[in-house]
Amino acid sequence: MKSRHRIHWILGIFSLFVVYILISGMGEILIPRPIYALLGRGGGSDEVIDFVINGLIGLGLYLTYRLVSGEAAEPFLGPGRRWDLLRGMVVGSGLVGLIAWFFYLRGDLIFQGFEPSRTLFYHLLFFLSVSWAEEMLTRGVLQHQFPPRIRLVGILLTSLLFGLLHLANPGHTGLSIVNTTLVGIYLALMTHRTNSLRFALGFHFTWNFSLALLGMTISGFDFGRLLVETELKATMLSGLDYGIEGGSLVTIVFVGLIIYQITHYRLKEAEHEKV
Repeated sequence: MKSRHRIHWILGIFSLFVVYILISGMGEILIPRPIYALLGRGGGSDEVIDFVINGLIGLGLYLTYRLVSGEAAEPFLGPGRRWDLLRGMVVGSGLVGLIAWFFYLRGDLIFQGFEPSRTLFYHLLFFLSVSWAEEMLTRGVLQHQFPPRIRLVGILLTSLLFGLLHLANPGHTGLSIVNTTLVGIYLALMTHRTNSLRFALGFHFTWNFSLALLGMTISGFDFGRLLVETELKATMLSGLDYGIEGGSLVTIVFVGLIIYQITHYRLKEAEHEKV
């Protein structure tokens, strides 16, 4: 059967990486100067710069995907199920809340104060753009560039890429990369099941933003106090200096979620075949 891709899907993946590198590089060169001229340095201007660059990356990747995929392009930005975006947001923020509560009950998480930061809105834009760019690259264009017959390979490879993208983060460990890959697999399975990127976008955004609001380290980065000031005891369970995403508790949580998704999906398929 002849492929409906305009070009071979492997060349399509290569094209997407080229676009990603070009927009990232050109954005770092061209975007900061006008933003600094408009907003000055500090006070949220860096977050606005990242917001613009990440927005362009996601848009450029999606347009390139539609171009190289031709008739094989899948509408993963389409409606999906009605509440997928909201469900993703609830699950992402809910998991962070439960994990924070667990560490609070253990005495590992101490709340030290509450005061909204003046840059809170700028950080909201930043975390929105990070979820948009990273999800568009991994669970979006790359995962859907793989032909359906090897979609499982696409899920595993793009999830591994998601983990490797965090290799440059401060304080990363082998476990933090494994955990980030596990998160990627979970979101890739949800994207595959719903045929929509909405759940992953919502989950990614509220996971990061909820951690930031609680004053907790996100993938090795400390954003300071955005809303609540806390201190988390650094242990193997809590992820040491990398934050909870580098800890063994997150490993247990996402292994469990992946197993649930696989078994639940198989049960659904079995029930459907019986009907």
